[in-house]
Amino acid sequence: MGIVYPELDGNVMPAGVDMFRKNKGMPGEVAVTDEDARIINEVLTSHWAGKDYATAFARGLPAETRFMMFGPDPENTVLWTVVVFATSPMRHSQNWTPDFNKILTRGVKGIRGRPKRS
Repeated sequence: MGIVYPELDGNVMPAGVDMFRKNKGMPGEVAVTDEDARIINEVLTSHWAGKDYATAFARGLPAETRFMMFGPDPENTVLWTVVVFATSPMRHSQNWTPDFNKILTRGVKGIRGRPKRS
């Protein structure tokens, strides 16, 4: 069983399904059933493609930086040129530590209503 994070990198999920299915029977195989592939490709990808964090990150970069990271195709948000590699969209959401005490004490409305610090 694996965890899919479509909100982080929804555009790469179909390629991941293909890669995992091609590795069937190999050491370290990640099993992807037909139903898994259908859900990922038809449900998750159709919803998240173009709305995920990695795509927003790539599209939000200054043109020169984006060119160094993703090459000359302005529509490419998946294949890195690796001239410059950012760690932000590469699974680092697992390192974000929520402040549960703040959320439970002040609530989301209390946090949103508070002025931002400079």
